[in-house]
Amino acid sequence: MARDWLTQQVRLHLPQARALAETLTEWSRRLGHETIGTTQPKGQTPAPSTAAVPINDRLERLISRLPGPSTLSEPSGLQRAVEGSGIWLEARLAQLALTPGALTDARLGEDLKGQLLQFADQIRRHNREATDTEPRTATPAVINAGKALEQEAEGMLKQLVSLQLQPLEQEAEQPRWVLDLPYRHSGGVGTVQAEIERERGQGEVEEAGWTIRLRLDLTELGPLTIRLTLKGQRLSASLLAERAPTAALLRSRLPLLREQLEARDLEVAALHAGQGQTPNPTPHSGPLISEQA
Repeated sequence: MARDWLTQQVRLHLPQARALAETLTEWSRRLGHETIGTTQPKGQTPAPSTAAVPINDRLERLISRLPGPSTLSEPSGLQRAVEGSGIWLEARLAQLALTPGALTDARLGEDLKGQLLQFADQIRRHNREATDTEPRTATPAVINAGKALEQEAEGMLKQLVSLQLQPLEQEAEQPRWVLDLPYRHSGGVGTVQAEIERERGQGEVEEAGWTIRLRLDLTELGPLTIRLTLKGQRLSASLLAERAPTAALLRSRLPLLREQLEARDLEVAALHAGQGQTPNPTPHSGPLISEQA
């Protein structure tokens, strides 16, 4: 029954899922040209809905809360971004319910899924207002724009739910999470794709460890994959770039990276940088269609 439920949820959410970075980039671009939820460019008379400006304000606040590249390059900043990626929202709420005061409202307010849920709710109320209380003044174009925005918000929520479902297919002793970390940059919004996995030790001697894979595509450096494996205090790191100049740059910085890692009391077991293809984290592999007759 658990497998049937999981398959049903995947079929419900995955087909309408929308990529986070692309959608947020489009919203960021629109913020510079028009009032979100309307079809009127900035500087012209806005559509009559009184909810349009608050929608813009909430959307600007959502995008402004995304971390910048410098934040993700710091251990504490990366940790906050991972915790607030949206895939652990319900777990954090459960922790708060069991341990009052363990999590503050401020930290929950930074959660991406929580922010998208609030934004989607505001969009729905905005659309109801346009069709129910302002039917004579709301043009079809305004109504369609509001519905499209609602679908985009719902699509990003479905993307987060699809990511949340993936660990349920894994063994409890070997959990694995795939998540997207959107970040702000001068050209809009990018994303770091992350995969976190607990690896079993070989036999009773070898200690179990953790592996994290990060994939990002930077304008200056191109696609880049970082693989880190930690067992106790022993760290192995591999950096893979698709561009030859980027691979050469990474190799030249390996001594500095080793020095920085050892300064954090980590024993560097292996450190490598090279050139090659940078595959995406493994996508959802669960069946979309039941194979049972």
